[in-house]
Amino acid sequence: MDKYGLIGNPVDHSFSADYFNTKFAENGIDARYDAYQLNDIDKLVNLLNDNPDLIGLNVTSPFKQQVMKYVDVLSPDAEAVQAVNTVYIRRNSTSANHGCILNGVTVFGHNTDIEGFRTLVTPYLETYANPRALILGSGGAARAVAAALVQLKVDYRMVSRSPQSDAVLSYSDIDDNLMSNIDFIIDATPLGMGTLSDEKPPLDYSLISGKHTCIDLVYNPAETLFMRECAARGARVCNGLRMLIGQAEASWRFWCDMYRHER
Repeated sequence: MDKYGLIGNPVDHSFSADYFNTKFAENGIDARYDAYQLNDIDKLVNLLNDNPDLIGLNVTSPFKQQVMKYVDVLSPDAEAVQAVNTVYIRRNSTSANHGCILNGVTVFGHNTDIEGFRTLVTPYLETYANPRALILGSGGAARAVAAALVQLKVDYRMVSRSPQSDAVLSYSDIDDNLMSNIDFIIDATPLGMGTLSDEKPPLDYSLISGKHTCIDLVYNPAETLFMRECAARGARVCNGLRMLIGQAEASWRFWCDMYRHER
């Protein structure tokens, strides 16, 4: 039986196991999907050693960037955002990069968050003539959102608590003049999830109004503190469930394509 799974910390909030195990059953595939909570990304070596039938993984926070040191081949989307959320493990490979993770194993890395976010945001775009977006966060998820917006020809600015370049704003840069020219506010931080469920981005929420569409990539809980603050000021709000489903479907297609290629 082939195995698939999710690595991250925490992973108890994930819907992925039920989702993919249902897909396997519906398609008559002899496989299973489990969640694996890792304390650090270096435990991936042990995970693959201990599970020789493990051939596919989803990667969630905080490992989307850290996992790249164990990836032999990056897809263009993963290369573009320098983050990986889906991997395929090819065993007994003669082309394996010795010393990357295990001899005889080639790890392929892909990013399906880009396609997932496109799935989520596209229905909202028709509301605005020339939409502009503000992305909260600067990590792997934020870069995937940015890549999707570029593909959709949506202008954006990125915000971070610790900007690393002049192109990234700090939260103190956000004022009424900026917000009056923004249509989408996208929270791509982990705030609102798990042990951070009582936290929200340090925005001046009085600047949010009914003209804004506010999207939180967190899907559990279904309504975050960020979403509640935005909704209270008349904004349209949405969580990340549709993105999650979109990226999961893209992961499924990636695994199926890779599996067929070597069979």
